[in-house]
Amino acid sequence: MRIPLSLLNEFLDIKKEIKDIAHLLTSAGIEVDKIENCIPPFKGVVAAKVLDVKKHPKADNLVIANVTDGKDSYQVVCGAKNCKKDLITAFAKIDSSLTDEKGNIFKIKKAKLRDVESFGMLLSGFELKINLEDDKIIDLGEDIELGKDLSYLIDPVFEISLTPNLGHLLGAIGIAKELACLTKQKIKMPPLNLKEETKKIDGSILKVFIENPKCLRYTARVIEDVKVGLSPLWLKNVLEASGFRSINNIVDATNYIMLKFNHPMHAFDYDKIEKNEIKVSVNDEEIEFESLDNINRKIPKDSIVIKDEKKVVAIAGIIGGQNSSVSDSTKTIVLEAAHFDPTSIRKTSKLLNLKTQSSMRFEKSIDPNMIPIAIDYLAALIVKIANGKALNGKIDIKKDEFEPKEVSVRVQRAQKILGTKISENEMIEIFKRLDFQIIDVSEEAILVQIPTYRNDIEHEIDLIEEIARIYGYNNISKTKPYYRSSSVTHSAEYLFCRKLKSYLRSCSLQEINTCDLISPKFAEIALLNLDKEALINVKHYKSIDQSILRPTLLPSLLEVVKFNHDHKNFDILGYEISKVHFKNQKDYIEKLSLSIILTGKRNPHLWDKSNFDVNFYDLKGIIENILSASINKKYKFEPSNKKGFHPLKQASIFSDNIEFAIIGEVHPNVLKTFDIKKRVFFAQLDLSYMLKCKKDHMDFKKLMQFPSTTRDLTISLDEKLNTQKIFDIFDKIDSSILEKFYILDVFKSVSNKKNVTFRFIYRDKEKTLLNEDIEKEHLKITEEITKHLEK
Repeated sequence: MRIPLSLLNEFLDIKKEIKDIAHLLTSAGIEVDKIENCIPPFKGVVAAKVLDVKKHPKADNLVIANVTDGKDSYQVVCGAKNCKKDLITAFAKIDSSLTDEKGNIFKIKKAKLRDVESFGMLLSGFELKINLEDDKIIDLGEDIELGKDLSYLIDPVFEISLTPNLGHLLGAIGIAKELACLTKQKIKMPPLNLKEETKKIDGSILKVFIENPKCLRYTARVIEDVKVGLSPLWLKNVLEASGFRSINNIVDATNYIMLKFNHPMHAFDYDKIEKNEIKVSVNDEEIEFESLDNINRKIPKDSIVIKDEKKVVAIAGIIGGQNSSVSDSTKTIVLEAAHFDPTSIRKTSKLLNLKTQSSMRFEKSIDPNMIPIAIDYLAALIVKIANGKALNGKIDIKKDEFEPKEVSVRVQRAQKILGTKISENEMIEIFKRLDFQIIDVSEEAILVQIPTYRNDIEHEIDLIEEIARIYGYNNISKTKPYYRSSSVTHSAEYLFCRKLKSYLRSCSLQEINTCDLISPKFAEIALLNLDKEALINVKHYKSIDQSILRPTLLPSLLEVVKFNHDHKNFDILGYEISKVHFKNQKDYIEKLSLSIILTGKRNPHLWDKSNFDVNFYDLKGIIENILSASINKKYKFEPSNKKGFHPLKQASIFSDNIEFAIIGEVHPNVLKTFDIKKRVFFAQLDLSYMLKCKKDHMDFKKLMQFPSTTRDLTISLDEKLNTQKIFDIFDKIDSSILEKFYILDVFKSVSNKKNVTFRFIYRDKEKTLLNEDIEKEHLKITEEITKHLEK
């Protein structure tokens, strides 16, 4: 919001420097972002009158003007089309200075244009940084004294950022009241000087009907014999400094009073109002409407509208219509000032996708008791600048009186919250400066009456905030905060997950965070080991795409893969720790899960051609390392048949005959649903189960002093035989020197057969093994294996 200093001076005699005013406001929570025009952008520019004009002998687009500043006459070459005799304009003498668009200062020098000397320069409003008209020299009007320095035209402007609750500060009167409070002054209302005619406004001239209860007050005035035209320079300057475009003297007057008193008002062409009737109504259906900005709009159903006998003439509180707009031929106008329901105005504004200066103020709620005052000031201004005749009296319709609120504040409560000993008398003084009326003072609390323009004061805490603002946040002493650590330790679940995350990061996996809600389509894909009846539907969902609590993290992570693939990132090694939800008959189950997803290359891109794509065994290796480091129970992989996985590349992980993890390559049909063209591997572990059997400590072993020896054994097996069964046999072998065994190689020899090579590592903790001892032990183990396979 932009507020010129001249508007504030209308209410308050401000004797402080511009920067001090900005500091005062900012300290009170009214943030001043920027100050413009602190220093005039020109020096030595005065008012001058054009005495005569003649054509330039060598240029069709130039004229030679003879101007006077009241003392001397000067010859000036000018290119403006509006340069004419008797025009009073801005004149920059030789050695005066101007500021260009880039902020560079330059001096006016004697010049020769097409062999004609020019002793200065006639200036436009754009060159003076007053307005945007750059194609004509400025018209200062007839009332200005010749030779007067024009630096008075430069009005310092405060650019202020307001929080949404401070709607009462959208007008100069609100800012002036804040400054008055901060400087311990009282505001003065500008003189009204409204001259009314003897002719009274009555039902024969204008009738107003309120048919919509969302209009809480409606006031109207009629002004006859207005002359619609350009606004005076002072009014244009104030409006343009405030960010408004000058239109004509009637519209500019309504905007000026809005800026001054924070009350939007509207002017109708009286002769365009059918049967002199104005109705505040509600539309029962969508209505086509051409607004003042020449756009055809559809007024939403149930909006507040202003009608005459036949048509809608305005969307209440938002924008007027072309069918009742003020034009150059307008002779009589109707002024409207009203108080509409803020919620209704906001709703209509949103549906129209139209935010105006009027709607912004009505949304935040205006002061209903200011309406008759503001409309009188508007009428007085229009009478002055448009030579109109204001009819005697006004129409003012309201259902009830607008009573001020009463809010109490406890002195001790305020002191405790603010952390300072502000006395009761100081609080009362602050409230009086804020124009709050003290109703009652007791031992415990102060009862305060809030003015109707302060819509932001509702509760005790609001009054405490006002005390802090005016007392000064800088005056509240700072104390060192006390810290007391909690005796409650971290939860076991949190510590377990933190340890897992640390390990997963060391495996070059990145953490992923996704939403708990998925769509029904993805939920059915996600049914790896559950039935459709296990899904939990959200009752009041906002989107069908987020209507089901996910039973697995697979669809969410596949969406992440799809997003990355669309952005040409094909290598993803990631994990997510989150909760999954499903039903088990009537019970609702929530489990903490770890999911890992791999796709693309094992390592970042290198010139090394051995950087292969990830596969099932990369994921299996990560899972094995996690389980070995985190749980204290034995586990084993078993073949599985999950719908979402590749039928030949999947497994379940069991411990104590409980399935607590699944692993596999995502089925190509599932990937096709997500439009993913690369192989994806996925694993999900039940952390709730793993937490129950987590390792409490790490086991350490001393380094072996004696060397180990290896032996290999190749066994021909049926291709369908699960290799895990061979490991189960190995686990049953009782050997004091067999330290370790693992698969070395797998080779398919003939159809339906595979050759699996195992490596056995032998070591004695007490001595170096002899070759005879090793051969003897290895032969015994081989016979044991053969015997189990023959069964």
